[in-house]
Amino acid sequence: MTITNNTHDYDGKWRQQYLEIIDRVTKPDSSVTFEVCIRQITDFQCTDRSVYLRPNLIRVSTLLLKDKANNYDHVNKLSVEELLPIVWFHCRDDTDLRLLFREQYADILNGPCAQGRTTRLFQILSAISDH
Repeated sequence: MTITNNTHDYDGKWRQQYLEIIDRVTKPDSSVTFEVCIRQITDFQCTDRSVYLRPNLIRVSTLLLKDKANNYDHVNKLSVEELLPIVWFHCRDDTDLRLLFREQYADILNGPCAQGRTTRLFQILSAISDH
């Protein structure tokens, strides 16, 4: 597969890979909901030293909460509300993964459609499975 920056070039390509990865990674318990993750991410963003990304990180959290209709990617059959708790569970205490998380999460503003949201989170999940 050729690597590209256009998230739509990956339409329809993530579901099978997701199913393979999800079996290999540790999943958080059911108390780590989407809303809990957003709250933890927002709290983290307020103390994060990467000041240049902070406004975008907060805008993404607000977007994901207010525009839930675009949190489900029908093309790849992936949900932001399912991916985010798994991704955040692994990134919140890992310095290297947190850097990747900040960059990809903030970048959701550049492609806020459902595929843009899930592709960016899937990229983090892929890195987690290789970590």
